[in-house]
Amino acid sequence: MRRFWKTVGLDQRGDSYAVTLDGRAIKSPSGNTLLVPAKKRLLAATIATEWDNAETLLKPHTMPMVGIIGGFSE
Repeated sequence: MRRFWKTVGLDQRGDSYAVTLDGRAIKSPSGNTLLVPAKKRLLAATIATEWDNAETLLKPHTMPMVGIIGGFSE
């Protein structure tokens, strides 16, 4: 997948955080919004940083935190 987003952010949704790309929440391969519990804000921020640091191509092996929570393998 090629990088298509310009901004990465965090959006609090109830008791969770969603990582957003240009204001839209990222989704797992099964189509569910990828949510991180609010008590794990540092994890959510780390995932957002991984997406922000992706340059031209999105490569799962360069985003270990996304893989840990099932963002690439669901």
